[in-house]
Amino acid sequence: MTPSRIAVLIILLLLPSIALAADEGGYRLGFLQIIGLFMVTLGPLKMIAPFGRVTSRLTSAELHRLAFASVLIGTAAVVLGGGLGSLLAANWGVSTPILTICTGLIFFLIALRTVLAQYEPALPATLADDTVPSPFRIAFPMVVTPYGIAAVVALLSLFQDDLTRMLQVFAALIVVMAINLITMLYVRTILSPLPAALLQLLGAVLGVLQVALALRILLIGLRDLGLAVNLHG
Repeated sequence: MTPSRIAVLIILLLLPSIALAADEGGYRLGFLQIIGLFMVTLGPLKMIAPFGRVTSRLTSAELHRLAFASVLIGTAAVVLGGGLGSLLAANWGVSTPILTICTGLIFFLIALRTVLAQYEPALPATLADDTVPSPFRIAFPMVVTPYGIAAVVALLSLFQDDLTRMLQVFAALIVVMAINLITMLYVRTILSPLPAALLQLLGAVLGVLQVALALRILLIGLRDLGLAVNLHG
């Protein structure tokens, strides 16, 4: 099985659990749902085309070295940024309902951006030069996006009192970064017409499901905030 087919299979397996990530009894974001959310915010769908363009003239060895360095830098940046952001949120005394609302709002904006991006005009392709791009140029913003770090901060802040959930966030982050690395290593195969079309379609489906999940999170946060206000009123 080729790497592109493995990536497609992973996304297909995640879709049902993402759709069922919340229930009437409260917000239940499990390990697979966290991976699914990171696939949208930090995953490979957003960077396949630009990475393929800037590395089109590199040798396989140069591409592999660049991929490993970029993912390593990106992972370290997300872990440090997410940890620092969650500590600041804890020090500022932000309540759990507010964090839930912020999480839902961030995910809603990210998912809406993903869904609407397919209607934007394609940017003209630029030819890569003969030099090897800096791994920092690839890590930011191809691998690590500002909204990706925001998503990590929101989840770590939301789960700050639950060590198991926090470990799940970090584990999900490692899984998605590993998928990023595999995608970058085999980007030339993935950019062939059929795999590229399938990934674009799955990205759109994933974005629509996340819009629905984000709205559900927002409603739960608003409900919890209302209960908290009533209890203190």
